[in-house]
Amino acid sequence: GRMDPLGIELGGLGVFPTRRKPRVIWLGVVAPPPPALEHLYQRVERAALTGDYPGAPVRETYRPHVTLGRVQRRAVLAGDVADVLDRVDDTVAFQADRMVLYRSRAERGGVRYHSLRIIPFEGVWAV
Repeated sequence: GRMDPLGIELGGLGVFPTRRKPRVIWLGVVAPPPPALEHLYQRVERAALTGDYPGAPVRETYRPHVTLGRVQRRAVLAGDVADVLDRVDDTVAFQADRMVLYRSRAERGGVRYHSLRIIPFEGVWAV
């Protein structure tokens, strides 16, 4: 199918898995997410489930976000992270013109990301 560039608005910091034990800090897509983003998510999830990308995690809930960083437990106190989350309330908007599929691997120095495929949003593509 064809997908045009996608307008996305981000706002609202959050953490995974919980504020008491933050591991990942993220900036969420302002609700409700654009229908095209939900459609893209469903197509990627279907592709992962059909075996095109073995080992891809299946999420229980869809929370579109941009990962800002990872927290090393000994370096940052959970209270400090919660304080930052409560103070930031700006939003940012941008046009997404491609999707990049990454593989992440935990290594000694942290998590490394490797680009597997770039899919432009202008033209014909299939997932």
